[in-house]
Amino acid sequence: MKKIYIALLSAALILSSCVEQMEEVESTQFAGIWAVVDEYDMASKYYVFDKGYFTEYKSDKAYYIHEDIIWGVLSSPDNYGTRYKYSVEDGILHYSNYFNDVQVPLMRKGNELMMGDKKCCLIKDVSKSYYSEIILSESNKTQFLDDDKSIEWDFQIVNPLYEYELEVVQTPQWCSDVSVEDGKICFKVESGVETRTGNFVLYYPTAGERVVEVKRGDVDILVEDTLASFQHTSGYGRFDFVVKNARKGVSPVAYTSAGWIKSVRVNNNSILFNVEWNGERDPRSAEITLSYDDIIVEFEVTQSSYSDYGFWIGEWTLKGMNGLEQKIRITERVNRSSYNMTGYGGLSDEFAAVLVWNWGNYQWELKNQIVGYRDLGDGNVGEVWMYGGGGSGFEAPEKDVSICFCMRGTGTAHRLISPTASVDFISLAQVCNGEWSELSSSDYPTFPITITWAGD
Repeated sequence: MKKIYIALLSAALILSSCVEQMEEVESTQFAGIWAVVDEYDMASKYYVFDKGYFTEYKSDKAYYIHEDIIWGVLSSPDNYGTRYKYSVEDGILHYSNYFNDVQVPLMRKGNELMMGDKKCCLIKDVSKSYYSEIILSESNKTQFLDDDKSIEWDFQIVNPLYEYELEVVQTPQWCSDVSVEDGKICFKVESGVETRTGNFVLYYPTAGERVVEVKRGDVDILVEDTLASFQHTSGYGRFDFVVKNARKGVSPVAYTSAGWIKSVRVNNNSILFNVEWNGERDPRSAEITLSYDDIIVEFEVTQSSYSDYGFWIGEWTLKGMNGLEQKIRITERVNRSSYNMTGYGGLSDEFAAVLVWNWGNYQWELKNQIVGYRDLGDGNVGEVWMYGGGGSGFEAPEKDVSICFCMRGTGTAHRLISPTASVDFISLAQVCNGEWSELSSSDYPTFPITITWAGD
């Protein structure tokens, strides 16, 4: 299937700076990407004029075009289309289509182009965001009890267009008589003793789909921890849970498709299981699923490998000479020589991913790095850095400069983190337009630091 995004996500992003150059080379005013729009400014056909060639692309769905932007493009499929060599003479486009000489009058006015009777708009950018947005009231009920027979939701459309109306394209089987009118979605919930879960799928042409999870009944599964980490050796694991308002005669069921997780069973309010020794070079992960009626909870189990390639995967406790402790979790590999670290103290969830370099022989290194971005308003965006500071006070950090090394100690369970030269602490800083500001003082374990396995 021929699709758009062609050069859209690649060429379109640099189009604005290249159009003038393309026009000079082609001596034509039609260079660029043009979307063929209907009366609602929706497009599923696109023309590209580039260096003497005219290419036609089609997308599998229609996208809204506004202010020279294609809105709501979430992915970048294969880019191919039908290509012709063309020329323009006296405002007439000439190209050969399967040995037929095609002639189409062209008339451009600003960023609009008439190709015969087709209206086209110049495309300068592609946005993953939708132009419109479906907003649901926070007070809308999504869990229904037995006495909730008729439900009413409030909604609004940000940037509504034309005469488009919100549509409900999917509902759970146990919901009926759905209607949409005057900013309200009304429906009925069928009664029943079983717990049921499902999704409402709402659709607005220039806002895409919005999925709303709903549940009937007041039965629920309560859990505190859904993650468990193991070293490469075999071991035993446990997840605790509570079924709220359990029904008589209904029992929870736990299962997994992973062959290395053995003897999965439910015992009272716990899931018990074993993990086998991991003799592979790579770490591994899998899920254990707990179900009760239609309620499903997934628990993640990860296991490091015997090699240095996956040795650090899992949960660790850092303890400094100042007595401070904090737990970290080293997760999936970014590439063959690095990991992501999450849960590092002093970083909010927004900036929780920290890159750790793995140097082999059970060693890793932490470097100065950008851990996220912060919207400062007025069009300003600040970079948030993790960096190693020294006793001489704050200095603008240099990217990829080493903060500390972690080396395997004499035992199998304890390691040692040592700072590099002139590093006394780890902190956070923010930079915007060349102006630096320190975000926090050091509230981390001080060097040297021991690292101890904290998983199961």
